[in-house]
Amino acid sequence: MKINIFLDFAETIGYARYSQKEFDYKIIKSVLGSKFDILIHQYGMDEKEDGLVSIYSKKVEYKDIFEEKKYCLKYFKKILSKYCHKNEVDKLAKEIVYKKYSLCRHNLYPEVLDRLNDYIKVANIFILSDGKPSRRLSIKRLGISKYCKDCFISDEIGVLKNKTKFYRIVMSKIDIQGRIIFIDDVKENLDAFGRLCKIEKYLMNRQNNSKKLDKSYIHVSELPANF
Repeated sequence: MKINIFLDFAETIGYARYSQKEFDYKIIKSVLGSKFDILIHQYGMDEKEDGLVSIYSKKVEYKDIFEEKKYCLKYFKKILSKYCHKNEVDKLAKEIVYKKYSLCRHNLYPEVLDRLNDYIKVANIFILSDGKPSRRLSIKRLGISKYCKDCFISDEIGVLKNKTKFYRIVMSKIDIQGRIIFIDDVKENLDAFGRLCKIEKYLMNRQNNSKKLDKSYIHVSELPANF
């Protein structure tokens, strides 16, 4: 019987090379050129835009990638309309959104692909992530979706990973038996899953800087070679 390994994404198997805002700024600058500095310094991109909440606000959630892209296009059009000629706005906004969702701002930690190649021989692998639906695009572009039986994203689920409800919904969508191993860098996420069923809690600490180790968790600084 295969074991079941649930992997957090951010700071467990992958990390962001840039924040979302930094990443978008680089894309916008590549599209606008010298106009970018004027746009950012004069207008910014953080405040509400005539009823549109900033795409960088945690209050903004999307049920799927289509809704996410649609909202981002609307947001960038509103931003660009402050400075760019109205005949340019639609074309420039579409180019920004196209690039935003064509590139990947994440990298994998060095050992991840080797570990996944080993895990898939003995385990069902699932990825759990707090994030937007576009996280699926990162997972695909990093070449790891082929290892996973499924992937669950908080925006799509409608609740964050620090709530037991997240795991209750996940478990209702899959049929598994045997050991459950969960590797995450946040204690609250491990505990939330643990309140639902018996799991083996692996607490990831990539910096390996814990001064006092809590015996409630198995402490690791990279994905384990075996279980």
